[in-house]
Amino acid sequence: MLLKLCGLFVLAVVTMGGAFAQLFDGPDWWWQVRDEARERAFELGERARDRREQARERVREANEAARARRDDARERRKTLHEQARERREAMRELRRERRRDLGSFF
Repeated sequence: MLLKLCGLFVLAVVTMGGAFAQLFDGPDWWWQVRDEARERAFELGERARDRREQARERVREANEAARARRDDARERRKTLHEQARERREAMRELRRERRRDLGSFF
């Protein structure tokens, strides 16, 4: 019987200690968990911000590359158009000279 009473007393002391530990350590633990969660959320936000910035940079680079390709294509078209115009002008001048030189025969 004494053993049961001692066991019950030890159990009561342990339970009371656990209750007091929850009462006094509980709020500190909760604030620690809350601070850790806030810190993790902040880190996740920073990583997301970094990923968004990297994505923006990739889009910016892709747009610049596309703009450069369009400019190059525009320059090639302009050069080809100028060359074709010069060829037409040369052919027109050649025809004028032929008409002028051979005009008296025909």
